[in-house]
Amino acid sequence: MIIDSSLYSKKHINKNLHLYSFFQSPQIANLSKSLLWTKYYYKLYKLYHKAKRTNLLIFILLIIYYAIQALIILSTLPLYLAICYILSKYNFINDIYTPDVFSGAYFQAVDYVEEFREYIKDITTTPTITFMIPYINFINYSKDYNWFLELIRPQP
Repeated sequence: MIIDSSLYSKKHINKNLHLYSFFQSPQIANLSKSLLWTKYYYKLYKLYHKAKRTNLLIFILLIIYYAIQALIILSTLPLYLAICYILSKYNFINDIYTPDVFSGAYFQAVDYVEEFREYIKDITTTPTITFMIPYINFINYSKDYNWFLELIRPQP
């Protein structure tokens, strides 16, 4: 097999035969509502990477903090997912920095759902051609015709 790309993959490709003259215009997201969220997570992100390299005590406290967050998420999972969805929809939270369990778990779950949707959407069926014969020949059967007897001993 000869391929001209190093990024070759054997996955189903959605065979869309429509030609679109223009690309969809890019959407502008207003992230001003999530500035406090981003600043907080940036500081937590810096603290985590700094503690991982230097201070073992702060690193252990952060691991305990993440374990407590994971337990809270597991105990309130449906409510947690609904609240995170609403906050993400109205841009109060974002996934620029996801250093902790609260935001990381939600955005990881969203990524899994999107991958599953893409997998389901990309599966294409084999095109089939159905031929119809429009002529129907109606036959009048006699009154003494027995279809069950015809199954056992067919007449020529």
